[in-house]
Amino acid sequence: MNITTQTTQARKLLNGCVNVEYVYTNPKYMEHIEKYVRENYKRLYGDKPLIIEEFDSHYTIKSNKDESPLILGKQVGK
Repeated sequence: MNITTQTTQARKLLNGCVNVEYVYTNPKYMEHIEKYVRENYKRLYGDKPLIIEEFDSHYTIKSNKDESPLILGKQVGK
């Protein structure tokens, strides 16, 4: 399964759920990304549920599906 297929499936999951806490395509670095965002963007996200999506060159982080995302480069996940 390629990244485009996984992202499409994640978007379908997001659109079908009311309380989505996490949407991800590769769980390898997701805990690290979540920890980084919660430590460095406390005022923006606090304890809100996060929607994390992985793309070829970056991650996007949102707290709801209509929000403009925070965009983080892949080097954050390492």
